[in-house]
Amino acid sequence: MSHNLPAKFSFHTQLLICVTLLFLLTVNLYAQNATTDNGVSESKEAQIALDQKDYGKAMELYRKAAAAGNGDAMFQIGLLFRSGFGVPQDDAQAIEWFQKAAAKESDLAMSYLGVMYLKGDGVNRDPAQAAQWLQKAAVLGNGNAMSNIATMYLKGDGVPQNYTLAVRWYEQAALKDNSFAMLTLGQLYYGGIGVPQDYHIALQWLLKAANYGRAEAMNNIATIYSDGLGVPQNYAESKKWLEKAAENGNALAMGNLGIMYLNGWGMPVDYKMAIQWFQKAAAAGDPASMGAIGQIYEKGIGVPQDYVQAIKWYLQAAQRGDKVAMNNIGVYYDQGFGVVKDEQLAIGWFHKAADAGSTLAMNNLANKYLKGDGVPKDISVAISWWKKAADLGNADAIRLLKEHGQ
Repeated sequence: MSHNLPAKFSFHTQLLICVTLLFLLTVNLYAQNATTDNGVSESKEAQIALDQKDYGKAMELYRKAAAAGNGDAMFQIGLLFRSGFGVPQDDAQAIEWFQKAAAKESDLAMSYLGVMYLKGDGVNRDPAQAAQWLQKAAVLGNGNAMSNIATMYLKGDGVPQNYTLAVRWYEQAALKDNSFAMLTLGQLYYGGIGVPQDYHIALQWLLKAANYGRAEAMNNIATIYSDGLGVPQNYAESKKWLEKAAENGNALAMGNLGIMYLNGWGMPVDYKMAIQWFQKAAAAGDPASMGAIGQIYEKGIGVPQDYVQAIKWYLQAAQRGDKVAMNNIGVYYDQGFGVVKDEQLAIGWFHKAADAGSTLAMNNLANKYLKGDGVPKDISVAISWWKKAADLGNADAIRLLKEHGQ
């Protein structure tokens, strides 16, 4: 029942989160689509009022413009209700005005409606309706809608899963300077998801996203250089990109810098710097770094060995869903490290970790059932846990299944 210090970078792979950049500019609300409807002069005056933060006057003028059929004004009224500027916040009113604006072919209104239905924000979540609105907005050239409909095709959320369409829409969104689309294309080519794996193309998309300030992309570029994927391995270049990402608040990059110092990649080993970066990453919410600090205290690397401190950090990581930390807590209760030995708590933590996908925990449970340690002895249950771990590629589980004739 063991676990290892981190020896590999964390690559940002949150491909399936639909991110929108649509939400409200708090000071300067404006339409990107000029209209020729009546009410243009009132709409322009309303914009001036918004710039002056006179939301009441802006709403009055927008209502006049909307009454004259101005779609831009309808959209802006929806934004004001969405934000609660000058009026009580009211999502139902916002949706009503966005629908009116959408009827006037406002791609921004369509895109907002799509995101609200996708997230269930002010309405019952309805991915199918979200996809319809986002598709309409995307066809009209809205880059955010293109990126969001691409993510829906990638996930199969509200539409049939279709990697080809996902990539096509991400590419269109990238042409509209959508940095999330650039980031995701880089991740898709990195992982070979829906496209042939190509680290060179991945790097090109990630560099574009990084140029727009995407810290996730900077972290991913660092991973490519550290592992020498499609480029010569270059720790100095990797460190440079990690530092850029960390400066932009990326917790994974902070943790990866900790890994570099811990392992001495391209530099002398420096445990003090490693701990400092892990602590920064932990403060920024990175559970893997919390777990790394736990392992540092457990093994006494650069600090006095301290099981109590170790399990404290493991618990923080586990609370944030870290399966490695969950397994480690199980080991601590099983062995009585820093806590009173408690086989039932150990088994409970092994189950939590296994449910979260930890093959180490699956093997630990298998060993428990094999020996009847804290549970009834049951070789069939042990084999079932080894099979689960083996299905996830765990070499020890594969070996043990063979040894037991499976």
